Amino acid sequence: MTNPQTTAQPAPAKTRWWRTKKVRLAFTIIGVSLILLAKFSLAEKREVQQATTAAKQEITSYLVGDCVALGADGQDVHRTDCGTDPSFTVGAVLDSDRSCANANYISYDWTLDHHAVGRLCLVENLTAGHCYHPTASGKNLEQTDCAISDDKAYKVVQRFDSAAAQCPADTTTYSYPAPVRAYCLAPTAGSD
Repeated sequence: MTNPQTTAQPAPAKTRWWRTKKVRLAFTIIGVSLILLAKFSLAEKREVQQATTAAKQEITSYLVGDCVALGADGQDVHRTDCGTDPSFTVGAVLDSDRSCANANYISYDWTLDHHAVGRLCLVENLTAGHCYHPTASGKNLEQTDCAISDDKAYKVVQRFDSAAAQCPADTTTYSYPAPVRAYCLAPTAGSD
């Protein structure tokens, strides 16, 4: 009898866990997901940067001395004729982290998605002999009748567009360094 030689079959090669079809598919899905997420993140970041750049260009298009008006709610600004009463004169165009020269300026923050990107420092552009009352927003003014009793209203007795403002003793001086302007204010006749 012959001794049948059994040929030893090589043991099947063990497939490494990372080479299985399911794991390769999972890695592919994760890789594609990460690439897509990165693309969307970069696209969104680019979009925000473009919007911020456009907003900064828009705010810097305002020049010191330009006349502007605020919307009724004090939330939007637009150019206007300097004869509009009341209106504002741009006193400074600043980065959002800088303050206006003094507290008399109306600080208008230019925002984009609730983040300030710039600031306009506004000077009231008022007419001597007229009376004004602040609106509910506190940033805007409206003309009012000087005979009406109103604790918040005031009358512009004189206006100076120079540094040599000499207001009468019975008035309050309200001044701005740029553009140089001073108002002599008194309570309205009805609030005496």
